[in-house]
Amino acid sequence: MNDDEIVAKRPKLDEQNDDIGNNVAENVANEVILLDDDDDANANELQNGIVDQEQNGNGIDTFSTLNEDCCRSIFDWLSSGDVKSVGQTCKKMNKLIDFHIKHKYPAKKLLIRTPLTYFLPASERTPNGFHKCYRNVILEDFDIGIFRFLATHIETIDKIQFGQKIFRKRLDNEMVDCIKEQLKVATSIEFLGCKIDGDLYNMVLQFCEDMKRLSIRIYSNEGIYMGINDDWLKQTYPKLEHLALVKDARPIPQLKNFFQKNQTVKSFTTSMSIINLNKSIFQQGAVKLNDLGIELNLDDKENVQMFSDFLNKIEKSGRFNRLKLRFMDPTILTDHADDIAAMNGLHSIYFDCEVKINKEFIEALTKLTFQMLYIRRPIADCDDEEPLINGALNVKELYFQEIESKGVNTHIVPFIEKAPNLRKIVIRKVNGRLDMELTRVNKERDMMKRLEIFVDETTFLHIKWHNKDTKFDSIEVKRFDADLTNHPFALHDE
Repeated sequence: MNDDEIVAKRPKLDEQNDDIGNNVAENVANEVILLDDDDDANANELQNGIVDQEQNGNGIDTFSTLNEDCCRSIFDWLSSGDVKSVGQTCKKMNKLIDFHIKHKYPAKKLLIRTPLTYFLPASERTPNGFHKCYRNVILEDFDIGIFRFLATHIETIDKIQFGQKIFRKRLDNEMVDCIKEQLKVATSIEFLGCKIDGDLYNMVLQFCEDMKRLSIRIYSNEGIYMGINDDWLKQTYPKLEHLALVKDARPIPQLKNFFQKNQTVKSFTTSMSIINLNKSIFQQGAVKLNDLGIELNLDDKENVQMFSDFLNKIEKSGRFNRLKLRFMDPTILTDHADDIAAMNGLHSIYFDCEVKINKEFIEALTKLTFQMLYIRRPIADCDDEEPLINGALNVKELYFQEIESKGVNTHIVPFIEKAPNLRKIVIRKVNGRLDMELTRVNKERDMMKRLEIFVDETTFLHIKWHNKDTKFDSIEVKRFDADLTNHPFALHDE
């Protein structure tokens, strides 16, 4: 067996640890699943076995005999599920891996859902005892048990998302009362299609003292409502910097009052229809932004030209500096490329949909000047596929939610080799084995901007084991969960 074959095979934990590792659902779905008494006993048995081994003096080195730097270096070669299992072997490992998770996975999200039997930990030392390390929480259900779990097990939360799968349930005062302390320090609050009875400010937002980002998004017509009115817009939020408000299109008179009271807000995301129905707040000078993010749906296509003219007028009046567009269908661009190209201040474009990267799409892209491009998923093997770089050579940041491994060589490698201004590539999921010749493409980037590439953990580990490193002269590969970017459309959380 040659060296490459040895390196490519990642070692597994002992078979006696498999049962524990199998219970760690966070390795796949980032879920909180806490062990019962029997599983905790297995963890203790594993720990005792290692202690006995050391006491027997059989000459076998263990992690406990290694210094901290060496341990952390080894952890970086393992999956998050594996390091959490190692963390259950002894107190020293538990402490080291606590530090490792906080620093290597700062953006990792904790997905919390029922059944509530998951929230009955036998002790803090379980394979999922590292939930305390996470700062980003997604709640996929409204149940008093979940909120009590948050209150007692996670001290500091930076971001709370009330997920879109819970729109048939309602948030009530008893639930919120459990997490008042967590809300005080959270800097980002997101509501994705969930129901709130009562006044949104009195129930939730009054407790959010450090809130810098607030997102309210309702994409369904199934009787969803966010509070009894929009009076939360009449309040002052001293630290708020970004507001996303995407909901039913209608005049919102409270918006003018909101922007007058909250001049710290320099980023606003909404829909084209909401702006069209509330033009006066822009025309009267109530808004002065750095970033304006706008979502465009298929229903908006026939009004794109008039909307372009309106945006240019308010941009010239100093109402915003940078324009960020989210397309829910690529034909909005291909059918109106000239109108969109005429929009002043265009900075970022997001295609939150499947995209055929063909000649028509590339021709439309070449008419635009932009710095950031996001594509949810390029359709593989379209008949007239063209390299994406032909329409976006000067882009600085490139994001894919999902891409086939073959598409990496077609669409991403050319950017690494040729795009002079490219600084960052993020790929949330690569389908299939990625065989990218990093050593070669690293040399191609000589004399160009240094590049960071964020990939899913499976791809990261494959690259690390195959190349023996993830940091090169011009390129560094990192885990996706290390990317702390805040997107105006919350794309990575939906």
